[in-house]
Amino acid sequence: MKLASGQFLKSSYNWVRGPIHPYLRILSYGLVAVTCLSVGTLAAPLLPHEQDLPDPIRSLARIDHVQIQKIDQAPPQLAKYGITAQYIEDRIRSRFDEERIRIDQNDDSLPLIGLRYLVETEPRVEEGVAYAILVQLHQQVHLERLNIDMKVPTYNGFAVGLEHEDDFEASMRRSIEAMIDGLLLRIQAATKLNNSTN
Repeated sequence: MKLASGQFLKSSYNWVRGPIHPYLRILSYGLVAVTCLSVGTLAAPLLPHEQDLPDPIRSLARIDHVQIQKIDQAPPQLAKYGITAQYIEDRIRSRFDEERIRIDQNDDSLPLIGLRYLVETEPRVEEGVAYAILVQLHQQVHLERLNIDMKVPTYNGFAVGLEHEDDFEASMRRSIEAMIDGLLLRIQAATKLNNSTN
């Protein structure tokens, strides 16, 4: 995407039906205030000591089957690089298969992986592209206060980046891989802790 002088494009896309998650818009807007941002600092799987895992991560223990929420078709800005909805789903399937976590799209009771993202350009950052990616894992829970069962996001992971358009593709691909690997690492850590305490 080449930004001509005086012409600035601004676009946003959502890979999950519904309004763009406010976290993504806030993150994206915040990127224009920085001159350099390492995606790895936000997307890398940084974990506390196993005994100190927070509840959202502990809730991932012993996940061995999941569903993938339908990913909407990627826009031309991504599709031209081969980063399509099918590419994302294939990467999730491949990595989860390597870790022996089965994907079953026919069982609605399974944990559900959802992906949302935002891609924008900003007039103050010439030929720059800002993006934010949010991955959520929805699980069936019982809400004691209301005495009802519902499926809610129990895990949220995000990556943000501000890149020159020439580096956008590579950065986006790295972030996608980091998001998937980060979720898998947390599932492993939670499962290890769960097994050691039972």
